[in-house]
Amino acid sequence: MTRSQALKDVVYPDSDGQPMADHTKQLDWIVSVTLGCEAPAILI
Repeated sequence: MTRSQALKDVVYPDSDGQPMADHTKQLDWIVSVTLGCEAPAILI
């Protein structure tokens, strides 16, 4: 098996079927961290 074939055969699941957050506080943190990671870096 070549490297390109091996990479094509890897399957990454989109979900494990479980909720991402159990309550609103966890959801707020998940959203805050996600938005912070997606924000462009500002150099001063």
